[in-house]
Amino acid sequence: MDLKIFLGTVNYTDYLHWRIELVSAPGTTVDEGYINVPVTNYTLVVTGLIADNYKVFFYDSPDTSSLGTLVTTCFISAVSAAYAYEQRFYRIGSLPSGATLSTDGKTITDLYLIGKEIQSYFRQGNQFLEQGVEIDFDNTVGDMELIDGTSFSTGEILAIQIKNAI
Repeated sequence: MDLKIFLGTVNYTDYLHWRIELVSAPGTTVDEGYINVPVTNYTLVVTGLIADNYKVFFYDSPDTSSLGTLVTTCFISAVSAAYAYEQRFYRIGSLPSGATLSTDGKTITDLYLIGKEIQSYFRQGNQFLEQGVEIDFDNTVGDMELIDGTSFSTGEILAIQIKNAI
């Protein structure tokens, strides 16, 4: 995600130093930099951010290595209530590239799912699976594990719906 901030540089003498941190992780800088001033109608573009809330600090700095004097702060909500959904299918015995099945047939690992949110799971010939009762998902490693005492069989299909914030 790209964040665009439109700036004027009144009250800055040498450099405008910006620092951005997640509201949920105070003190953890996710981006920072310096702008040689004066400039007019400057557009600061920060790329690679996740959809979250940010606190932005603006400092008047004498050079490009000093923190400088805090001039102002602002909060920016980069969270959108809009979502895009995608379907992903796992045919046991012919899994998508990068996906694997554990030897006990209970866990599908797909690195593509790291950081994703799964909206629903549908097991062909069975039903929708209930998260936490029949299946668990760990989005830090991409594991979908059957916890209902069953395992996947060759030819069986698990269809998932992934919810992506946009």
